[in-house]
Amino acid sequence: MSIRFRKLGRQIKEASLKRQQSIQAQLVRKNQVLGDFMRDTQKLRAYLIHDENKGEINQLCDSIRELEVEAQKLANINKQLVDDEYYVMEYDDLIEFGFDLISDS
Repeated sequence: MSIRFRKLGRQIKEASLKRQQSIQAQLVRKNQVLGDFMRDTQKLRAYLIHDENKGEINQLCDSIRELEVEAQKLANINKQLVDDEYYVMEYDDLIEFGFDLISDS
């Protein structure tokens, strides 16, 4: 069984904006951690030469990349939405766009 939801373009944009703000906040934190690591020349040297912290740093970089891709995807989709037009969305779409399913109707 598949339940579909009708949302106006402006509702999707509002939810998406909240999600984009959340993504930006996460990116600020993660980029700060990466920047701190890159400024620590001893850690950076150990990473480059001795394979230290590879898993941790690779995971951080993967997370940053995924967040940047998600933010760009949301921005691109929002450019195509018409405020007063209805769009049919699946449950997973609502989650992806950042709808608060407890308080949003």
